[in-house]
Amino acid sequence: MAYAVVGHYDAGLIGLSLGVAVLASFATLSAGQQILSIERYQWPWLMGGGVAMGTGIWATHFIGMLALKLPMSVTYDLLTTGLSLVGAVLAAGVALALVSRPRLGWARLGLGGLAMGLAIAWMHYTGMAAMAMPAHLSYRWPLVAISVGLAVVASTAALALSLWPQQPGQSQPWFAKLAVPTLGVAVGGLHYTAMAATTFQLNDLSNNLITDVGTLPNLDASWLALAVGIGATAILIITLIALRIHQRLTRQRVQEVALASSEQRFQALIRDMAVGALLLNTEAEILVRNQAAQQLLHLPEGESRPLIFGQAGYIQQQDGTPFLAADLPVQRAIAQRAPLENVVIGVSATPTDPPRWLLVNVDPQLNEAGQVERVVCTCSDITLQKQAEAAVRAVANREKAVMQIVQRMRQTLDLEAIFAATTEELQQALGCDRVWIYRFNPDWSGTVVAEALTDPTAPSTLATETVGDRLIDRDDCGARQLQNGGFDDGYLLFEDTYLQETQAETYRQDRTYHRVNDIYTEGFNTCYLEFLEQWQVRAYVIVPIFAGSQLWGLLGTYAHHYPRIWTRNEVKMVLQVGTHLGTAVQQADLLRQTQQQAQALAVAKRAADAANQAKSDFLASMSHELRTPLNAILGFTQILHDDESLDATHRDLIAIVNRSGNHLLGLVNNVLSLAKIEANKITLNNGVFDLPQLLQAVDDLLQLKAEAKGIQLVVVPPPLPYQLWADESKLRQILINLIGNAIKFTPQGSVVVRSRLQQNLSDAARPYRLTVAVQDTGVGIAPEEMASLFQPFHQTQSGRRSAEGTGLGLSLSYNFAQLMGGDITATSQPGVGSTFVVSLPVGVAAMVKDQPSDAIAARSEPAEQDILHLAPDQPAPRILVADDVAESRLLIRHWLEGAGFEVREASQGEEAIDLWRAWQPHLICLDMRMPVLDGYGVARRVRALPGGDKTAIIAVTASVFEEQRSDCLAAGCDAVLPKPLQRRVLLDHIGRSLNLAYQYSAGAHDEGSMVNDRRQRPMTPLPEYSGQSSIRDHRPLTEADFSLLTPDWLSQVHQAAQAADDRRVRQLIAQLPAEQDSLAQRLNRLVNDFRLDVIIDLTAVSSSTISL
Repeated sequence: MAYAVVGHYDAGLIGLSLGVAVLASFATLSAGQQILSIERYQWPWLMGGGVAMGTGIWATHFIGMLALKLPMSVTYDLLTTGLSLVGAVLAAGVALALVSRPRLGWARLGLGGLAMGLAIAWMHYTGMAAMAMPAHLSYRWPLVAISVGLAVVASTAALALSLWPQQPGQSQPWFAKLAVPTLGVAVGGLHYTAMAATTFQLNDLSNNLITDVGTLPNLDASWLALAVGIGATAILIITLIALRIHQRLTRQRVQEVALASSEQRFQALIRDMAVGALLLNTEAEILVRNQAAQQLLHLPEGESRPLIFGQAGYIQQQDGTPFLAADLPVQRAIAQRAPLENVVIGVSATPTDPPRWLLVNVDPQLNEAGQVERVVCTCSDITLQKQAEAAVRAVANREKAVMQIVQRMRQTLDLEAIFAATTEELQQALGCDRVWIYRFNPDWSGTVVAEALTDPTAPSTLATETVGDRLIDRDDCGARQLQNGGFDDGYLLFEDTYLQETQAETYRQDRTYHRVNDIYTEGFNTCYLEFLEQWQVRAYVIVPIFAGSQLWGLLGTYAHHYPRIWTRNEVKMVLQVGTHLGTAVQQADLLRQTQQQAQALAVAKRAADAANQAKSDFLASMSHELRTPLNAILGFTQILHDDESLDATHRDLIAIVNRSGNHLLGLVNNVLSLAKIEANKITLNNGVFDLPQLLQAVDDLLQLKAEAKGIQLVVVPPPLPYQLWADESKLRQILINLIGNAIKFTPQGSVVVRSRLQQNLSDAARPYRLTVAVQDTGVGIAPEEMASLFQPFHQTQSGRRSAEGTGLGLSLSYNFAQLMGGDITATSQPGVGSTFVVSLPVGVAAMVKDQPSDAIAARSEPAEQDILHLAPDQPAPRILVADDVAESRLLIRHWLEGAGFEVREASQGEEAIDLWRAWQPHLICLDMRMPVLDGYGVARRVRALPGGDKTAIIAVTASVFEEQRSDCLAAGCDAVLPKPLQRRVLLDHIGRSLNLAYQYSAGAHDEGSMVNDRRQRPMTPLPEYSGQSSIRDHRPLTEADFSLLTPDWLSQVHQAAQAADDRRVRQLIAQLPAEQDSLAQRLNRLVNDFRLDVIIDLTAVSSSTISL
């Protein structure tokens, strides 16, 4: 009967077997990789790999067998055991031979794995067969098949993981590291799987049954296993050591061959390159160099030993300091094991030679271990680029320095300050010892006008007033003229001690400069050298200073004691500064001329203003002198004409006198109007008027004149009854002049007047344009006379032939049109006729937002009628007439007493004031031009007296200038009437001022009808006059009127008036409280009369008074 024998394993020996398996796997795969890496003599490594693999597998199996402890004696057949070892070695060698081909395909990989797996299986089962023991071996064949399959699969996988990445074109994946444990699994897995498939059976009749398990010599088995393990390990280690030694030797040989080949290729590649190239070793020794590198780095030829980079020549950094050995680019790249790019070095044969600038790139070549093997260095010559950069920097620095100097120049137009700043800045920019500016006199002598010195102890040229005169007492010193041989050909270099004698000829003609680097090398004569030595001069640059085309002076820069090489940029800087100095001198001269011209213009303006004032005074005087007698002439002729005791003949004669006086008055008005236009003292009085009515009035006025000449005057009315906004009186004057001229110069035919209104989109304030054309069939105007047609006092030839007119009508009309923002144009054909077209911007009543109430009220007034006398039931108001001309007083007295007034006269100012105090008149007719105390003084004093503000004052003046009218109002007058006076106008103003009613002659109203003409005017309160008191105050403004106002308001009004901002002044006046309404009205009158100067004076005085 058979019994199954069960044993147990020694864990330590199992671990030893697996360790040997792993070590054997590593040695086997390493041998396979080594075989792949060599092309010849593979058989020794095949044998070695087979021995290592077979021995390792056999040792793993044998130790694993010894690890099994059976309860019986076990021995091994030596021949069979050796056969298993030999078979394992041969099978492993065959497997390695199959997989160690250059191209490993799947078939060879499979065969190799099969061979290795079968070798492992062969070794195991042959070794099992070598066991000698009482028991009988039997196998469970499924497990046997599994063990063999496991060995084949694991071996194939291990070979694939280890050897496939070593094939050409394959990379090293991460899973290649699993090859060793995989093959170890194949060896160990097969053994223990096979052992699991083995069964030990013992027969009953066996005589060798061991009853006592403890008699087994366990110690001997362990030592035997250990000995086998040590032996196998030793063989494997020796194999691995041999592999490593061979690998290192092979790698070195490959590297040496590769380096030699690389050096050959590198040398062939760089031989003809224009860029310097070097191949260096890890010690920075130059191994290979090309011709360009040898020249650029100043490398000697025929060196017996390698030259270290940096030993030849002198290498410096960009700032001129030498490199330390460790800081050289090649040494740094080797130390850092990293490339260096675009390192700039300067190389020269000696430290005193100018450097050649190189751009160096260093690339260290690293091996697999990260160590430097070789170094490639390239260098290219960038000297021209560096020189260009230096030139650009020099130009930039020069321009910066010049700009700084120019900025200092432009800070002032004072030449002394400019010269001082220029010499100081230029001396600092050049770093020289002396800079001076030399100025020529008209006789070509000169002086140094500015100087900057670094050494205050050096002699100053400013101490010599006439540098251009004899500076040394030598008669044999003359001018020298040299050719420039070292800087710019074509420039004459010149230094002249006696500039006065030669009149700086070279500088004037050639605009040259003079550069001297060393006075002792220029060939100067002894006397000139002595002169320069007196000023410690050793080198200098002198450039001319031209103010426009005129040589003004010289600019000199000097170096003391030592020679100096003046660079091109330095000379150009001095030339530029000299040019800018010439510009500054020219500008200063221009400023001086401008200031002189301004002074001359100021003198001329003052003279013109004085002449203008004299003309104004003359015109005012003439106006008074002409209008005063005309006032008497026209006034008394009117009185005589109204005298019913005269017959018709006398009335006709008086009418002739009246017409002649009016004609003379028209001439005076034209002259004065022209004078006002020239003095810019005429203003517009815009208002609403009816265009058809205006045209009809002009037609009525001139129709008789046209009929008298036998021509037809046709005024075509506009299509619509336009209500326009413009200056009606000036438009009326323009039309009267144009139509009157057309009638005058039309002997037969007609004069036609047409008008139209068009939109004027360019002017929002006056959105329409009125065009009136006056066309006649008269004599016409010659073309050559058209250019001067509107000039004052100019008459056409036909006008001169007519012997009529003064030549002022067209000029006045043209100026009026220009003043109104319009124009007058004329076209004419001699013998056919002329057409004058006046075009004016106007508004329409419907579009005018703020129409003056006076203008609208004027349209509602009754038609002109003669005033007979005061209305019944009214006491006679008291009127004081103050005039130094007896005829004027007589005329006014006759008019007023005839109308029912009580009148008293005063021939001068003081008499008028005394009469006012004694008589208290309701109104004063005051002539403004009287001797001793004029009308302005009378008005101011009356207004200042108690109750004087309630007396109405009507100024009567022969002046037509607006400022005199404003002066009248500012003095306290209520109204201003021009001479010659008209009876109706005078009575009308008196009626408005005193709130009176008149009885008119028959006209538009029934005869004897009463028309009340009452306005809110001040009047002395009398029992018989109970009209409303006026809120208007007529006193002249004084400081006391502003005493209750705040300083801030006064300051704002003062500033606005000084700025001539009448709109702002009106806004500030509107801010006054209700209790200051009287002051507000009086200030508004001053603004309306453009008397901002009065407001400036009053607010300035008041402000200073209040601030105290």
